[in-house]
Amino acid sequence: MFAALKERNIKAKMGATLEAESGTNDPMAVFLTLIFIELLLQPDTSLWIMIPSFFWQMGMGLLLGLSIGKLASFSINRINLESSGLYPIFTLSFGLLTYSIASTIDASGFLAVYVAALVIGNSELTYRYSISQFNEGFAWMAQILMFVILGLLAFPEHVFSFSVMTQGLLISFVLIFIARPAAVFLSLIRMKYTVKEKIFLSWAGLRGAVPIVLATFPIVAGIENATLLFNIIFSLS
Repeated sequence: MFAALKERNIKAKMGATLEAESGTNDPMAVFLTLIFIELLLQPDTSLWIMIPSFFWQMGMGLLLGLSIGKLASFSINRINLESSGLYPIFTLSFGLLTYSIASTIDASGFLAVYVAALVIGNSELTYRYSISQFNEGFAWMAQILMFVILGLLAFPEHVFSFSVMTQGLLISFVLIFIARPAAVFLSLIRMKYTVKEKIFLSWAGLRGAVPIVLATFPIVAGIENATLLFNIIFSLS
């Protein structure tokens, strides 16, 4: 989403809205996926028990991200390393530290790292250019590796079978023309967005490989028809 919006001639408010949604959507998606997997594996589990867990994961993830983000920004500017090439590694270590601490206390590691990165990225940093260039290159390498691994899990004869494609197209139709617009218009009630802007937000929804990654969770958990779910989601994405 960030790459698609880069240097595009759209309003700052629209870009900020889509970027905020893109960044905060993944932690929510991970949480919901894990909840429903647990409910499928243990049908007697009460959904109400998950509510405190949701607020703990999101709240502590946000708080942890803000705290470590400020600590990282302060540390980067204060520490005196022998080589400028060490600053990107030093910055990356804070991302690993943030996720590790969040996982230890059962908070949302994805949200914590995202918020920490936002704080660091909007701070005045020493060797900011080299840090930015390193992380951009590292992100591309990670994406390439992710798509290679996901490609190894998929089989064309399964993904492009008639039944999978039919179900995928039906779900796509519902998501694109019904679910996404309804969610956008309901979420933006009484907010200062025009109808055209709401339509744009409805069509500029999230696209990417994260749903495919989440589709591997049921396979790992041994959920019934998990392979079918993976193939449908792969065809959707």
